Amino acid sequence: METAPLIIHMISTAGFISNTIALITIYRSPRLQSPFGFLCAVSAGGNIIILTMYSTWYSLPEWPLFEYKSFLSRYVGIIGVSIWSLGFRLHLLIAFNRMMALVFPLASYKYANMRTTMIILAVGIVLAIAQTAPLMFVEEAWFCYEPIHMVWIFAPTQWGQIYERYFNNLPSKVEFVMTVAMDSITLIHLELMKRKAANTCQSAINQQSLAKYLEVKLFFQAAFSPQLQCGTQFTLLTGKLIIDIFHTKFEIFSKKSKKQSTVVKTISPANSRP
Repeated sequence: METAPLIIHMISTAGFISNTIALITIYRSPRLQSPFGFLCAVSAGGNIIILTMYSTWYSLPEWPLFEYKSFLSRYVGIIGVSIWSLGFRLHLLIAFNRMMALVFPLASYKYANMRTTMIILAVGIVLAIAQTAPLMFVEEAWFCYEPIHMVWIFAPTQWGQIYERYFNNLPSKVEFVMTVAMDSITLIHLELMKRKAANTCQSAINQQSLAKYLEVKLFFQAAFSPQLQCGTQFTLLTGKLIIDIFHTKFEIFSKKSKKQSTVVKTISPANSRP
């Protein structure tokens, strides 16, 4: 059991350092001076409080003040549950802010600004405190540290199980599903926008290739037209015999020339370019 506190302190220290770095980064970055950055900062601050509180509690001496189900132990558990519940709502607000900024950028200025974020956050804090009211006023409902197994548990009583199932787990599951749904909408929107941009680029490339092909075709037609005219004049001067021999080929050749000239008149480089 001596290894368990060491592992807990190592994990808590790593979490404390990473969340502190996040707070410093948000404070020093002008781009994060926004509702999104504010929510991330509050979330990091709540994580620091939870990690500090719970990791410190493992190191406290076995005094009656800190014993299982004592007055102080119960209220530390109440604070922990309220911050834990607030953390779920913060992640939900962050997902909502992210979805509004990426999916509905124009509406985000109205519904995801700093004023609206502060109001929603205040409501979330009030709800988190109200959610722990049964732990304050019901004697058989509590959340405390159990030193034998070194875990934080809800009271193994009827009221304790009711609180854990309906007041703690159910709201957390609903908020988690809502967070996943909002992030899924954001990811789907980003994927659709990515495909649309790729299709637009491919369409532009295809149009440019078509225009280049038509220009090359017109160039070859213009380059070979003098040779075609010389061949026609030579055929006319060689007499009736040569005309009879090459009559069929000449008619086919003339039909192809007329067809190509019609295509040239119909599709010009100016009309084919995007």
